[in-house]
Amino acid sequence: MPKAIIDEFTSLPISRQQRYQLRKRRDRKCIRCGQPPVKEGNFCETHRQAHNVLTRELQRKRFDRKHRDYYSESYSFSFSAGRLLYNAANSYFESGRSCTSPTEASYDLRVALFLGFNAVEAYLRTVADQFEVRFKQTHHLDRRIEYLFRKLSTEPLDQTSSYWKDFKQALKLRDQLQQLRTRSGVDVGAIEQALGSIRRLLNALNSGIYRSRWA
Repeated sequence: MPKAIIDEFTSLPISRQQRYQLRKRRDRKCIRCGQPPVKEGNFCETHRQAHNVLTRELQRKRFDRKHRDYYSESYSFSFSAGRLLYNAANSYFESGRSCTSPTEASYDLRVALFLGFNAVEAYLRTVADQFEVRFKQTHHLDRRIEYLFRKLSTEPLDQTSSYWKDFKQALKLRDQLQQLRTRSGVDVGAIEQALGSIRRLLNALNSGIYRSRWA
């Protein structure tokens, strides 16, 4: 059992999380992960970006804002690139699901799937750049994910989980669609399952690395 911490914050009538943050701020560390903060702030660069994007989206929801200023700093973050791609994937999926033309529906669903995997690639690049991880060019996507779980995550990859099994199925579907030259019909349920597996997988990895949800 860890030794109890006795300091100026111990007797304050606040939550353990607030005590943790006050101690990190006192020690000039990121209040989320304990890494060195950016300048005089409360966050490291990764969590500063995460906090910036979260605040932006909460303000948009609060004031029901429709316009997006893509030239602002938060939209240039590599941290948010994966989320923007994933949101675009969901938009194409919804378009394909509601489309009455089979050809157009197939096109939108294919784009949704490929954008979903682009979101995974963007996320992996962000993490790899931050922690200076170098992948071999021959490493497949699932191998790179397994490597990051082993190297950086506090929680191991559960290869018996439904999200990992669904993600492996999504990889097979993507490879099949890339090889097909004709625009054959695409199953809506399969694309929905694939996008769901991507979100759950990245949530698990992000939680293990940053102790927070990805989306």
